[in-house]
Order: sequence, then structure tokens, then C-alpha cells
Amino acid sequence: MKKARSVQQGKAALELLEEAFHLLRLAGTGTLAAYYVGSIPFILGVLFFWSDMSRSPFAEARVSVGAFGLVLLFVWMKTWQSVFARQLWAQVQERPAAPWTVGRVARLALNQMVLQPLGLFMLPLGLLIFAPYAWIYAFYQNVTVLGGGEDDSVKNVYQKSWRQALLWPGQNHTLLALTHGFGFFVLINVISGFVLCVYLLSSLLGIETPFSQSPWSYFNTTFFAAVLGVSYLCLDPVIKTAYVLRCFYGASLYSGEDLRSDLRRLKLGKGLSLSALIIALFAWSGARVQAEESPQSPAPSAKGQALRAAELDKTIGEVIQKTEYTWRFPREHKEKPAESKSIFKDLLDGLIKSLVTGAKVVKGWFDQLWKWLTRGKPANVNLPGSTKSWWYAVNALLIALVLACTFLLVWLAIKIWKHYRASENETVSAAPIQPIPDLNDESVAADQLPEEGWSRMARELLERGEWRLALRALYLASLAHLAERNLVTIARSKSNQDYLRELDRRAHALPEVAQLFSENVSTFDCVWYGLHAVDHQTVDAFAGNVERMKAHA
Repeated sequence: MKKARSVQQGKAALELLEEAFHLLRLAGTGTLAAYYVGSIPFILGVLFFWSDMSRSPFAEARVSVGAFGLVLLFVWMKTWQSVFARQLWAQVQERPAAPWTVGRVARLALNQMVLQPLGLFMLPLGLLIFAPYAWIYAFYQNVTVLGGGEDDSVKNVYQKSWRQALLWPGQNHTLLALTHGFGFFVLINVISGFVLCVYLLSSLLGIETPFSQSPWSYFNTTFFAAVLGVSYLCLDPVIKTAYVLRCFYGASLYSGEDLRSDLRRLKLGKGLSLSALIIALFAWSGARVQAEESPQSPAPSAKGQALRAAELDKTIGEVIQKTEYTWRFPREHKEKPAESKSIFKDLLDGLIKSLVTGAKVVKGWFDQLWKWLTRGKPANVNLPGSTKSWWYAVNALLIALVLACTFLLVWLAIKIWKHYRASENETVSAAPIQPIPDLNDESVAADQLPEEGWSRMARELLERGEWRLALRALYLASLAHLAERNLVTIARSKSNQDYLRELDRRAHALPEVAQLFSENVSTFDCVWYGLHAVDHQTVDAFAGNVERMKAHA
């Protein structure tokens, strides 16, 4: 009885949360590194963007580039969080993790890129109407867990995530209440820890900070954003682990994987799995930051000339524009002319500025690459003929390589787009082949063919001189026409007199239709069920009544 209740309602939320803490403690260094390699850059990017947009005098010019950078960091974070979830999934299964091939990483990133951004809008909407918030929240957590499979498409990930979100709603709501309540105390602890550090620095070491000099420094948006970011980094791994377990037990209802993992756990001892070691080395190598070597200025030459005043002003202007100096500048409020008040023109101007800024950034990357290739030495055009030719040849080769790579990327993008559009347009339309009814069969009903099908059959029978079968085809065509106008309902149990009575009830405003159909029924009964002879004139009169019925109904 207890087992049946567990299957229907799942484990208790508190038990699931305790199991999540235990699983997270047993996770290897590489598993945790995979999470923080993806999450910390996004949190730092959000804090920088928040601070830059609230204080920088050049916020309006940098908002587009900053927002695009946040989009890339968001996809980066969700991709690594999915890697973290799949490592925990392998740990629960007591199996080595599947290898991370290029195709699998690309599918993982695509799944997160397509499904996760919409959650930024759906989760606040779920809070407004409150009721579906738990299901929406569970769905996007499930996308993180299930989106890193070996061969799952976006459609499969969506279906499995939504099916899992609907499973065990009581457990899901209780889990959300526990984790969000626990998150509030984590937030209080982070704030208390920060205040305590400021107090200890001031009282023990004599280090004064803006927070110790003025308590009002705590009441700013950047401080609260930083505190929320640190709280997120502390709590979110626990939530992700809980939903990994929830998805694992939900999938085990059909696969029985939880029983197999228990059996493997009895055979295998505890230890760091090979998959955890691989991801640890991968994450550690990806987290290394290479220090940029500052280029050494060349020694002053005796023949060198002094910098002109214009060049000095340009250099000073470029240095002042750097981020470390612009935060002290007051923000300029420029009055826009009347013709630039259009929102579309402002959007277009912002897009153009973003493209120009992006081009400058790319140019800076190429300049750094060139400095690295030439070891920071300026080009000397006063070289001998052969050396000078070699120098120009290297420059031309690099430019050709850049152009070839750009052309190749554009060509690949066009090919992929054409293939995608072709696969969308290739729709196979399968129309069912309707068998031709046998008019000699008494069980043939008027709903087996549309009106046009019966009329076409009547014309073919008339051409062959089969008057009796043509008459029945015309009669079935008239019934199909009346059924399309909702004047009669086709049924195999009804007789011709039943159709007459039904038509009298429904078509009382169309007496001509009822009269014409009554004449045709009398003719049809005499020919089909009696021994009345049928000829071309009888069929023509019958067909004329059918046409007049169509004109009136």
C-alpha cells in the first residue's frame, strides 16, 4: 500500500530534498566546476551590465552590445548547467557518463537556446496568475535536466519535460515551498555575512570601505543585485539536484532504472567515476584564464620625432573613453531633434551603432592576433626586396584566409538554411483512396461518396446505357446533397419513407424540395424495388428533379 502511494504521489518533498543534499555532497569536483564555470560568468555579466546601465554616461550607446553579451552568457550558463545535471544523472545511475561529442554538445546548446529564453517571460506571468507557476518552474528545470541527452531533439525534450512537470504535483509544490523558503534564509545569511565582513575589516584591520563609512551605501540596487546573485549561486545547485532526482524517479516509472541503479550500488563501491574525472579536467582546463601580456613599448629612437599635438589629444581621448575612467563622468542628457522621436528610427540607429561597435571589437581581435603573430613588432617597410615581398605575401595570405573563412561560414549558413526550408516544405500529402461502391449491393449508403462522386458515377453509367444503376446513383447523389444541407441525416437503418418524413420536418420552408424528392422516391421505388421499366426519358426526368432540388435547397 505504501509502495502504491509512493508511485502515485512520489517521494515526500523533504525526503527528496535530503537526498539531493546527499547527492550533491558526493558529487565530484568536476561536477560542481561544470555548474560554476557556466553560472559565475553570467552572474558577473549581469552585475556589470546592471552597474554600467545605472551609472555609466555611455549607457545608451552600450545597451545593445551589453544585452547581446548577456544573451550569449545566458546560453553559456544553461548549457553548463545541463552538463552539471547530466553528470548528476550518471552519478545516480551508478554508470559512467556518456562521452561529450561535438554533436551532443551542439544539440544540448540548441535545446537550451530554443526552450530556455521563453522562461524569462513565462515565469513572471506564472507568478502573476500564481496557479501554474509550479508547473512552469518545473518545466524549465526539467529542460535543463533532460536537454542534455545523447540524441534528443527540441520536440522530444519539450514533450518529456512537460510530461515530467505534470507528474506528482503535490511533491512539486511542496518542494518549491521548501526551497524558496530556504532561499529566503540563504539571502539573509549572505547579507549578514557581508555586513559582518565589513565590520571586521573596519574594527580589526582598520580598513574603511564605503559601506563602513555610510550605512546608506547598502541601500542601492547594485548591492542587492550582487546579494541575489551570490544567493542564487548557493541555492540553485541544490534545486537542480532535486529536479535531477525528480526526473530520474519519474523516468524510472517506465524504465525501472532506479531498481537497476540500486543493484549496481550493491556491487560497486564508492569512488570517483571516470566521467566525473573527465568533466573535472575539462572544466578545470576551461576555467583557466590566460593573463594578457602587456606589450612593451619600443625603446625611444634618437631619430624619433615628438608626438604632434593632434595625436596626443587623440590618445588622451581614447584613454578617457575606457571603462575604468568613464564611471565618474556625469551622464549627458541630449535633447533629440523633433524628427528623431520615431521609435523605429531610434531602434535602427541603435542597431547600426551596435553593428559598428561589433565591427570595432572584431577589428580589435584581429589586431591582437596580428600583434601576437608579429610578437608586437611594427612592420618595417624599409626591408630588402626579398624580405619585403615575403612580408607582403604573409599579409595577403592572412587576408585571403580571413576572407575564405568568412565566405565559408556564409556559404554553410545558406546551405543549412536552404536545407531547413526544404525539409519544412517537403510535406507528404496522403489522400485516402476511396473504394468505388457497388450499386448492386443493398447495403450501399449515400455517405460513402460525396455528391460529386455519385453524380460522376451516374454520368459514366448513362454513357454505358445502364439506366437502372444510373437512377440509383442519382438518388444517392440527391441524398448526399440533402445531407450536406443538414436537411436529412444519412443512416443505414432508415428507409426512403423515413427520409421523406425527416425532410418534411426540416424543410417545411422549402415545399418545392420536399415535393421533388417525393416524386423521385416514388420513381426510384418503382424501378429499384418493383418491375417498372426504366429508359432514357425516365432517367432524364429524375435527373431534372435532382437539379431543381439543388437550385431550391
